[in-house]
Amino acid sequence: MIVKNCCRDATSEIRSRYLSICELVTTVFLIPQRYVLGVMGFLAIINSYTMRVSISVAITEMVPPKNSSSHKSDICSYSDSGSSTTNSVTGTTYPALNALLANWVPKQERGRIGALIYAGNQMGTIVSNLISGQLIEATRDWASVFFLFGSLGIVWFVLWQLLCYSDPDSHPFISESEKLYLRREVESVTLKKKKYIPWKKICTNMPVVALVAAQIGHDWGFYMMTTDLPKYMKGVLKFNVADNGIWSSIPYVSMYVISMFCGWFCDWLIRKDYLSVTMARKYFTTVASVGPAIFLVAASYSGCNRALSITMFTTAMGFMGAFYCGMKINALDLSPNYAATVMGIENTAGAITGIVTPYLAGVLTPDQTLTQWREVFWIAFGVFFATNIFYLIFASGEIQEFNNEKQSDDGGEK
Repeated sequence: MIVKNCCRDATSEIRSRYLSICELVTTVFLIPQRYVLGVMGFLAIINSYTMRVSISVAITEMVPPKNSSSHKSDICSYSDSGSSTTNSVTGTTYPALNALLANWVPKQERGRIGALIYAGNQMGTIVSNLISGQLIEATRDWASVFFLFGSLGIVWFVLWQLLCYSDPDSHPFISESEKLYLRREVESVTLKKKKYIPWKKICTNMPVVALVAAQIGHDWGFYMMTTDLPKYMKGVLKFNVADNGIWSSIPYVSMYVISMFCGWFCDWLIRKDYLSVTMARKYFTTVASVGPAIFLVAASYSGCNRALSITMFTTAMGFMGAFYCGMKINALDLSPNYAATVMGIENTAGAITGIVTPYLAGVLTPDQTLTQWREVFWIAFGVFFATNIFYLIFASGEIQEFNNEKQSDDGGEK
């Protein structure tokens, strides 16, 4: 009996100290926990894309240049040219983050928090492009970038385990006011237990199919820029590896700034009832499709003018920043309960373009000439327009019927 009482007292004391620590940590955090999740999600995407993009920069040094047989008038000539696919990396990142956002982000904050998180791919691309080229030139070893970004990924993982939780109720550091706010705003459209996934209804739902089409359009353009822009900078504009990394990052700075502004602007338009959720998603997705389509083609007609080419690429990527408050968070509108599943479907379809576009660019540009690259950009133009038209016709910002699908007694759909 004495031992049992001592154990009970010790347990109570430990629990009391734990709660005291949690209260102390809660007062230390100056921003709501949903924004802490947003920042950590932002860093998660950065981590994924630094590892992805560093390959695109490093591969220009892994693979020796090919002797060209094309006419010299179609090839840029500069004096500083002598410096000597990981789609699976982000395969689970986006669906996992979408599942968390469904539990943490109210409808009226999806634009800015979604843009904050998904803008991590631009920042990851910027950081990787800026650092990779300089690091390779300094160390004379292309493998150095993988050691650096891999180590930073481990640091992020430790912080993620300490700071982020599946839902507000399980979070030890969240304030009571924020927990009550999220219960009121988020739990009204989410189910705590989902025993099955209505695959047939999800896969045949036209707004979901439209979302998949828009994702293919976005990923076609984005992966083409991510994997092929460093090749264009080196093969056509003849930048060396250090300058290649710097100049290849400039378009993503534009995309990052525009994406953050569009996230705030989109939420403002919805909050003021100037646009419905559906119209807001369609509008910003269209901006993010038409702008890049036009300016990527314009870049191919810039010839060997480095400044004009970079300006065109920067403008194209700036427009693409509007995707994140458009189609990228649309899965949360359609189904908070199955947002991760919908994101997984669209992300899988989009990831295929990450395989197709580098291969297609390689086949179409064996000699790295302006004319050959122009074909690549015109194809991107067609993909952007076709997928956007489909999205405009069938997209929706309303919760779909399958979101509240229940299971019948025999285990089937009801």
